[in-house]
Amino acid sequence: MTVSHRRVETRGRSRRDELKSSRLGKFIGALAVWFTTRSRRVKVGLLILLLLFVWLCMVTLPSMLIHELSANLNGGDGNLGYAYAQNGGGNGGTSQALLQGVEPGAVVAVLPFLETVTPTPTHTPMPTDTPTVTPTPTGTLLPTWTPTPTITPTPTRTPSPTPPPATPTSRPRVRATRAPTDTPTPPPTPTPDVDYIIASVRQLTPCENEGKHHIFVHVIDQFGNGIDGVPLKICWGPGENDCARPITETKSRGKGWVEFAMFKGTYNVRVDGAKSMVASGITPDFQLDELCPETGNPVANSRYHASFEVIIQKVR
Repeated sequence: MTVSHRRVETRGRSRRDELKSSRLGKFIGALAVWFTTRSRRVKVGLLILLLLFVWLCMVTLPSMLIHELSANLNGGDGNLGYAYAQNGGGNGGTSQALLQGVEPGAVVAVLPFLETVTPTPTHTPMPTDTPTVTPTPTGTLLPTWTPTPTITPTPTRTPSPTPPPATPTSRPRVRATRAPTDTPTPPPTPTPDVDYIIASVRQLTPCENEGKHHIFVHVIDQFGNGIDGVPLKICWGPGENDCARPITETKSRGKGWVEFAMFKGTYNVRVDGAKSMVASGITPDFQLDELCPETGNPVANSRYHASFEVIIQKVR
């Protein structure tokens, strides 16, 4: 490559670089980037608008200009040709009388140097319809055929042969005769062979006790009435010296009561000198603190401070 070719190539590159760095080059680059990022529909629309613009600039506008110039050179409404003839236009070879004898609209016909510019008729194409972009169907809509279920014929049941009815053989029914059985009578509850029974034993509630440690013994008859003068035997040990023998009497509670104060230990109670049942296992040693809500006493029942009620009933 010669030096002249290198210089030309260098100049061409510098001009291209200047063009790219100029505002016009940046605008064209941005426009190209913008155009390439558009969708196909937008590109087609822009190309159609560009073709219409080119058509207007290259065909329609020149045709209109040529038509207007031709109309003016032919006299138009007669003023231009008539004024030319009145002023003695041309080279003077045309006489004034000849111009006066010609109509104003035909002055151009007698001028040998003036050509009539007849516009070349241009073919005006028929306007083409802009094609409407038809959306591509995503799938072919075909009728969906629902298969008709095949009905399986139900097999006809073959009737089973009906067996002939069995002829019942009459047999005499012998009913067994059962010997009558006696209904067992429950044995009577044996009455204890005592004169006094223990009707009930219960611990007093906290509000009934209020911190006492007593055995309240009540001796009653068959009708529930208290009996005074009944000797009791209250023991807390195996020896005779570990027993007390109080007698029932009338107290604030009524007839037939004994109020015996306990201490530590386990006690049993019975009627002394008669056949009597024994109330045993009475002890205040394992009591817990209990509150009486009526009085607010938190130790109405407590260890070593619990009371019991024993009812002894005379049965005979």
